[in-house]
Amino acid sequence: MNVFKKVVLSGTPRERGVTYGRECAALIERTISDYTRYFDNRKNFSWSYVKEMAQKFIPAIEAFAPELMEEMRGIAEGANRSFDEILAVNCRSELLRFEGSHDGGASDECSCIGVMPERTKNGHVMTAQNWDMYYWAEEHGVVLEVLQEDGPDYFCLTEAGQLARYGMNQAGIGLAINSLPREIETDPIGVPSAVVRRKFISTGSWSECLDILFSIRHMAPMNFLVSNGNLQGDMMCLEAGAAGAQILYPEDGLLYHTNHFLSPGHLLHGRKGSSVNRYNTLRRLLKDKEQIGIEDMIAALNSTFGAPESVLNQRNPRDKEIEQCATLACFIIDATERRFWVRKGNIRENPFIEYKWTRPDKIFAVWR
Repeated sequence: MNVFKKVVLSGTPRERGVTYGRECAALIERTISDYTRYFDNRKNFSWSYVKEMAQKFIPAIEAFAPELMEEMRGIAEGANRSFDEILAVNCRSELLRFEGSHDGGASDECSCIGVMPERTKNGHVMTAQNWDMYYWAEEHGVVLEVLQEDGPDYFCLTEAGQLARYGMNQAGIGLAINSLPREIETDPIGVPSAVVRRKFISTGSWSECLDILFSIRHMAPMNFLVSNGNLQGDMMCLEAGAAGAQILYPEDGLLYHTNHFLSPGHLLHGRKGSSVNRYNTLRRLLKDKEQIGIEDMIAALNSTFGAPESVLNQRNPRDKEIEQCATLACFIIDATERRFWVRKGNIRENPFIEYKWTRPDKIFAVWR
């Protein structure tokens, strides 16, 4: 199918998890099967070792977001899987970094764009991203809509069994993310980013959302492109690691990011060719456009300049099959109108699907 399944979650954390696990049991089985195959094919690694390592993250998760630990237990129950499998899936970004490579696989992952109202055709705060990862993870994808009584409802695009990767909420807050290379201090054991992302998207206060990103020692370096569609809007990139974060603000109403550090003080080395190419492609295609529409953002994210490791990422036959990366999805967030579109895969002709709110009456009830 060319569309990601949507699942609506509500109730207590445990109830949300049970629904998620039950509704996505087949997808979760595939997620676990593929990561088992991947880790069992890595030198000095195994899925058993990954599950064992994931247990060390439990105290940090419990202290940061006990409700999300409870939801993960519910996912395991609903999907009839072990809790350690679900925990490992939610720690996979960090566990991939434990392999000892300098870049930790970050060189071929994700390209994102942010545009402020002064540069958009519709005067809205807009973000868009290509989600790049191992090609086989495309069939893990799912869109979650979480209904909250004590906060904004929100959408998450993620891998089945995970809490979150990207998304937006009814308070007009959006989240796009790029991995960054292991060139700064990282915390070997802490709160995995899937938990941090979900906590961020579920929060209705802009200041509290930002505080979440500043409040932890990030286990794996990440760039968070965050946006807010209220009033005149806001947007920034936070390049975060264990020692803290550096902030990048829009220039002439635009932000772009790929998978290398843009903040001062970082020299590039290692496998950065793909990231540098993708960043400059986005810059060249958008910087001179006086007004940018959704179609311009899509055209930039569809670029195959420098293929196979282009903005629209293609599988590189020179890499081992199990390590070949590709664009898994493209998503667009209109933070001003609270709209969320997702296209599955890296085929330009695949449709963009707008995922609609179950409770649209809540959108502007509190958060303006």
